[in-house]
Amino acid sequence: MQMASHLLEILLLFVPKEDTMKLKGILISCYFAIGLIYALYSWLFGAYTHASLAYNMGRGLVWPASMFPTVGTFIGGVILVVIIGAFALNRR
Repeated sequence: MQMASHLLEILLLFVPKEDTMKLKGILISCYFAIGLIYALYSWLFGAYTHASLAYNMGRGLVWPASMFPTVGTFIGGVILVVIIGAFALNRR
């Protein structure tokens, strides 16, 4: 329990002390905090302990796609549709 409180104190160092933080900033901070925790967990205890910390940090940036494979498939589909649409609209 004490380790969890220390981790919380470390995470709170990255949160600004002012009350001027907007919702967008809070959501982005939470996204990156979850990504950092996910990357550290994968690196230390997960199925990717054989991979480097840099690899796991990269997985942490896209943690929703790593945790939920359907999200990764959806993101890939959206990117594919955007690329095909860009080619179709730029044809002359």
